Amino acid sequence: MEGQEVKSINCGEKYCIKKGDKGELIREINIRLAGFDGNVPSDEFTDRTEKMVKQFQRDYMKVPETGKVCGNVLKAIDEFQNKYMVNFDDVKCPCGKCKGFGNGKFPEQKQNSKVAELSRKYEYPGIHRSLIWALRAAMFYTAVIEKDMKYSVKCIFSGYRCHENNKQHKRTSTNHMGKALDIHFDKNGKRTQVPKEIEELRQKIFVKHLGNQVRWKDSNKFSLEPGIPAYKGEFIASTWIHYDVRQFELKYLKDEFFVTDINAVNGTSIVELALKTNKETCRCMGGGTTKQINPPANVPKAQGNNFTENDAKEALKIIYDKHGKDMAVIIEKMYRDETRHFQSGQFKACGTGGMEAFGSAPYYGWDKNFFEANPEFRPVGIWSAFENKGMSGQGGNKQVTDRKKEFVVFPSVLAGMEFKVFYINKYNGNWARWHSTNEAVQEVYKKHIQSIRARFVNEFEKSK
Repeated sequence: MEGQEVKSINCGEKYCIKKGDKGELIREINIRLAGFDGNVPSDEFTDRTEKMVKQFQRDYMKVPETGKVCGNVLKAIDEFQNKYMVNFDDVKCPCGKCKGFGNGKFPEQKQNSKVAELSRKYEYPGIHRSLIWALRAAMFYTAVIEKDMKYSVKCIFSGYRCHENNKQHKRTSTNHMGKALDIHFDKNGKRTQVPKEIEELRQKIFVKHLGNQVRWKDSNKFSLEPGIPAYKGEFIASTWIHYDVRQFELKYLKDEFFVTDINAVNGTSIVELALKTNKETCRCMGGGTTKQINPPANVPKAQGNNFTENDAKEALKIIYDKHGKDMAVIIEKMYRDETRHFQSGQFKACGTGGMEAFGSAPYYGWDKNFFEANPEFRPVGIWSAFENKGMSGQGGNKQVTDRKKEFVVFPSVLAGMEFKVFYINKYNGNWARWHSTNEAVQEVYKKHIQSIRARFVNEFEKSK
């Protein structure tokens, strides 16, 4: 809850992780906080690490800046991961010829110091973990610290691009072979393509807070494509943000830092890693009282990328963990009924089972209180289609057959599910009201819904 305080227990720095320490745990701290003024995946706690931790304490945790890592910082890092969710599918190469991350071409150039990184043809085996963690920081800074600027991450527009993808698009650049992301942004809920606004994002988010440099002058820094060319023919990103790890030293560009799924990006809970190092570490909550004030956010799918059954399962697991089994069962059954078990065109396009747009953007007539309290779930547009008859044989309320209906598009399946939870709680648990305000119709709907199996929730229960 916003403003909730967690009491602090201080170890007197006996178990603190601090400057000069080395090891796997330090590397993970450097990766996971890479977006807080920028850092490389070193296994040493350096001056840069200390500065990064202080910024995380100041901006995210709202506690005194000690620059040392104790239990409260470790727990906050795990929380940071869980709150800022990234749609990893949009990172994958869309060429159709590789499995999403190239085919390892030009292996002879791997870790070859005689080859300039700008022109290295080696297809790295995934996306660099630090890129995703830095994106989470960008989400945090736009949503919380600089929220008055009204920007939010719209989507990952371009991630991995292998040699086959280059061939299809007549390109030769290699930055995107695991080392770069292109990000689109919204302003006030609508994608901005205004160069002046993108430059504001570049300077006030990526340079100021994430510690990125414009162009590629210094080593071991995240680098940004400029918005204005310094010479004729220079590549620029005037309507999007491009950032990369091209200037990292080769030792920070080893295969081990490139991954192919979000679980590998996240890694093991950092609290668990710390306990393996020293079982006393996480008992310490040194560094002041932590205030849990940061709202969650997520990066939605890029336009044109359909939602999948797996998206539904991942979102439902969050609902299960957050709201409990009973709520998750109802949400899953309602979704399965409305989406033909997550196979309908409406689900694939919108992330919901059908929420008709009957008002103006950005909320399309739905409860704005929910979206104002949860800006990361705000609708991103509308989708038109003829309505199916559904269970009742008449459509949701009454089927319209002479025209297409407009339905709200959500940034994620989780957004649609969370709105359902909000609605159910708003009406004191009467989930059948979602289907109809008529009590007799509600009773029929309840019997139908109860006959549907909540397969995902059953899996969650078995794995406990």
